Amino acid sequence: LEIYRRILCSAPDYLTPGGVLCFETGDGESAAVLDLMSRSFTACSIFRDLNGLERAVLGRSRTDE
Repeated sequence: LEIYRRILCSAPDYLTPGGVLCFETGDGESAAVLDLMSRSFTACSIFRDLNGLERAVLGRSRTDE
């Protein structure tokens, strides 16, 4: 999960307030990535692919910074 941590740490420098960040996740990683993302992003969600597998995690950058 280190790459997700690194991206999440620097993402606020590149996103406008309210901007969206989305990660494609590997099998079994979605819940852990959601936990990491929800620490600094809002409206975080997991999305499933057409086979019903958890495939992506999306979050919106905070607007109060």
